Amino acid sequence: MTISSYQIQNIIQTYNRQLKSRRTPSVQSAQENNNVPKDVVEISSEGKKQHIMDRAGDEAIKKYKEQTLEPYRKE
Repeated sequence: MTISSYQIQNIIQTYNRQLKSRRTPSVQSAQENNNVPKDVVEISSEGKKQHIMDRAGDEAIKKYKEQTLEPYRKE
C-alpha cells in the first residue's frame, strides 16, 4: 500500500482546519493583537555565577585532557 503526497497534504490541511476551528474567540483575538504574554526567565546572580563556574570547569578539563593526551597522539 502506498500513500501519495497529495493524500498526506490533504490530511495535514484537514488537521489544520480542525485546530483553527477549536480555538476560543479570546485566544484568537489575543493572538491577532499580539497580546499574548511572553515567557520571561530570570536567573539569580548565584545561578549566573554557578553557570560561569561550570563553564570554566568544563573548559579547564577540556584543556587538561588535550594537554595530557597530546604526547600519545600519532602524527
